[in-house]
Amino acid sequence: GVDGNGATDMSINSSRSLFILDGQDLWKSDNFGVTWTKINEDYNGAEGQNGAVFSVDKSDGLVIMETDQEVWRSNDSGASFTKISTDFNGGNGNIFGISVNSSNVIFVVDNQADVWESENSGATWTLVKDDYNAAASNGADGMTIDLSNNLYILDIQDVWKSTDSGISWTKINDDFNGAGDSNAGSVIYSGENNYVYIIDGSEDV
Repeated sequence: GVDGNGATDMSINSSRSLFILDGQDLWKSDNFGVTWTKINEDYNGAEGQNGAVFSVDKSDGLVIMETDQEVWRSNDSGASFTKISTDFNGGNGNIFGISVNSSNVIFVVDNQADVWESENSGATWTLVKDDYNAAASNGADGMTIDLSNNLYILDIQDVWKSTDSGISWTKINDDFNGAGDSNAGSVIYSGENNYVYIIDGSEDV
């Protein structure tokens, strides 16, 4: 369409409505992706920053975290957003993954490989783990959570897991796609059966 190609992140609410964040625009589908409506253009007004990660929490609040580490929230299914936090991680850089557990705690991983949590819908944040990967590298490529509240972080071809809400992390796979495939992972997702899926740079699943 005239809006070009691309998408930043995707999430779903309790009514099974799908949402796609594309830069500063928010799209919604109420028929499992068959048709889409842009419900918010420039959710942050004239500020100009794009969203980095996006999720719907357990109370159906929409949370967008930007490349300048601001946090925006919508309590009306995306019609309007309010900035609820500025520079949530104290200049630590961009965010590369977001997940929400069954107690509605929001977890994110940032550019310095630090894991943060918010227990109040994104308004304030606490550092849970400094360098989840023991300073192996900075950054991450994605985060997900399973039905048992285990957290997973994808970092290039490594998969890290935390069973204690992000406090400690173990590398459970150091080359998820095998020695013959050098493509880094792009997306990690845990499904309803607790299986973990990864899509890599060559579009393999």
